[in-house]
Amino acid sequence: MILGTTASSVGAEGVSPSADWSLWERSGRAPSSGDGNGFATNHADDMALLAATDIRTHRMTIEWARIEPSAGSLDNDAIDRYIDA
Repeated sequence: MILGTTASSVGAEGVSPSADWSLWERSGRAPSSGDGNGFATNHADDMALLAATDIRTHRMTIEWARIEPSAGSLDNDAIDRYIDA
């Protein structure tokens, strides 16, 4: 049996400023996600904790608005960060 975890990008790293959902946050129609649970900056430590509990797989959704903040414009830093995580 393989055990794993999953997380949404908003919960793990907060909403991207260029995402549609950020409009809801800025208008007060949704609570601020801030930087989520901090996975974006603490992923190495978080993955080590998962590994220490024999969790070997983790699935996180990718926030497309971070990858392509405007039509046709890719954010290579965001892409590299996702690859590193």
